Amino acid sequence: MNLEELMAEIGTVVRDDSLAEKFPGWINNAISELAADFDLPALRLIEPVSLEVTENIWLYDVPDSYQKHLFRARNGGYGRVQITRDLDDLHRKDIAHTQVGEKVTSVGVRDRKIGVFPKANDTLYLWFYEKPTPLRSPEHKVTCIPE
Repeated sequence: MNLEELMAEIGTVVRDDSLAEKFPGWINNAISELAADFDLPALRLIEPVSLEVTENIWLYDVPDSYQKHLFRARNGGYGRVQITRDLDDLHRKDIAHTQVGEKVTSVGVRDRKIGVFPKANDTLYLWFYEKPTPLRSPEHKVTCIPE
């Protein structure tokens, strides 16, 4: 279904025409909530998103498209990077976050932050579930939820 069809469907239930301008927001919020609750295959990345890291800091913002569940990570040489359960696991490896290496060997995610160990001038390749694309115009279709 596209946004126009979804809005028409809501319009059959909601009789107050003054609320019609809120329908797109409600629809996009509902799609986001479903995507957060379920592992929708269409939102699981096939190609990674790259993140440039430096030996100066250990904590970065997750990519803008990140929604949840980092399930694969590789360093610049496509070597395997361990995904820890939480940032606390990285604290246990180096509480002061002073260790520097040639390649990142571990990452952890909490909220909208991703931490690395050790700090390195490296490129990380990250696979995760991305945010659904918002429906902005009437012809935009829901692509992350099967028909």
